[in-house]
Amino acid sequence: MSWIKFTAVTTGGLIVLCLMVLFFKPETGFLKTAVETSKTSPNHAITAAQESASQPMQNPQQNLKPLDNQTELLRQRDQLYTEFAAISQGLSHGQKPDIPKVEGLLQKQMQLVSTGILSAQDALNYCQFLRKIMPEMQSHLDGYIDQLKKM
Repeated sequence: MSWIKFTAVTTGGLIVLCLMVLFFKPETGFLKTAVETSKTSPNHAITAAQESASQPMQNPQQNLKPLDNQTELLRQRDQLYTEFAAISQGLSHGQKPDIPKVEGLLQKQMQLVSTGILSAQDALNYCQFLRKIMPEMQSHLDGYIDQLKKM
């Protein structure tokens, strides 16, 4: 009977964890750009269009580099969430987390926060969640939480 309860609790915990990962996953910023664009006044838009028309045409390759970089950063963010979910799933099955791997993921998370792809609040929420499910890493996580609060 206790095995059934354990299985039900871990399965329920896994579902809750997956929902939390999906909930804390930030948007890619398309909505923000649309809102900023809609706030632009018509006169400002006309002026900006005239200025861009008067400037020489840029090489299309120059415009692709920032887009490629942002795409790569978004891919890294998604990979980070996938790896955190795998660790959480392993915990729900009784596996002990690989501390150096978790530490590396936390450092990657800090890098993504510094680039702006991941919000400091989302990273902070996830660190606090990890602190609850991984008490053996409490001191490491407290350090990351302090750093995130300063960002």
